[in-house]
Amino acid sequence: MARIDAISATVVHATQRTDWVFLEVTAGAYTGVGEATLDGCEPHLLAEMHRIAPSLIGAEVERGASVLVPDPDHRGGLAAAAVRSAIDQALWDLDGQMAGLSVASMLGGVAAPVDLYANVNRSLIQREIDAFASAAVRAVSEGFDAVKVAPFDGVRPELVDTKSGRRLIDRGIERIEAVRDVIGPECRLMVDCHGRFDVASASAMMRRIEDVCPSWIESPVADRRLDRWRELRERTDMKLAGGEFIVGHYESERFLAASGVDVFMSDVKYCGGITGLVSMARLADEYGAALSPHCPSGPVGLAASAQVAAATPNMPIVEYGWGEVGWRSRLTTPEEPVVGGRYEIGSVPGLGLALDDETVRRYRVDV
Repeated sequence: MARIDAISATVVHATQRTDWVFLEVTAGAYTGVGEATLDGCEPHLLAEMHRIAPSLIGAEVERGASVLVPDPDHRGGLAAAAVRSAIDQALWDLDGQMAGLSVASMLGGVAAPVDLYANVNRSLIQREIDAFASAAVRAVSEGFDAVKVAPFDGVRPELVDTKSGRRLIDRGIERIEAVRDVIGPECRLMVDCHGRFDVASASAMMRRIEDVCPSWIESPVADRRLDRWRELRERTDMKLAGGEFIVGHYESERFLAASGVDVFMSDVKYCGGITGLVSMARLADEYGAALSPHCPSGPVGLAASAQVAAATPNMPIVEYGWGEVGWRSRLTTPEEPVVGGRYEIGSVPGLGLALDDETVRRYRVDV
């Protein structure tokens, strides 16, 4: 069994709002990679890595950073959770490389394509209604049969009963309707609200878009407002999704019990990596929910999520950050295997990809 020699970080600048953060764990001749992207928190992520890494140097490679990096007091908050989750992904990657097996295979899955939905939000620098519609059409033309939009810019719970707040909600609904018009009735449409509503305004908004037939409404209220989730669940039969920043078994169970979500959205970058995502899928299943991983970030987080989905029956679709940068697929070797709206799980060991040195040199930034 190989022992860990080094843990390092690579920060890649994608856009004005996005830096992708990757951690690499080296053990002998092998290097595993995981993703810890957490927008705007890059210095905190690196500080947590430097705090955690010394306890791992010299340790044997094992699946499950939760075993190697206990954190019962949850020191460091979400940044620490992201670092531990990235290390977990990298350890699974290492273990797969050493065994000559893909992560999906190690989890009992098969090399079958994984369905993706195109989150077009990060591609939309221009936020006009036509821009939303145009992005959705382009995603569908590339083979995606499911699209997600986040249309409610500027809406906040304290504004929903004001004239300006109602205007912003109207604008968001116009964006949703425009997207449905151009993608047609057969394409699935998800709506992400980023927790911008209270119960009354969320209920009213959902009634107004019933004819658009959204596949789910994501985070209509803030994830941690369990009281609002309980009341909202009682008011609507529409499919609800949420929970992207919920970390840990206890908090996840509380959220699932209170919210009654149809789709739990654990993120492999925060929930404990691959080990955590597998656990969250089982927990969601106990509550009758599907799990669709939150993943609007880089190619390593997507690879980890897709590998788990290929082996997990209640993970029918995975999020893909569509259109953010044109060079995304070249950031890894081999190139990110997104084809026709699906992630092609192959037989390459581990996560099936590594960071491409040339592309990293071009877009890497110091933090």
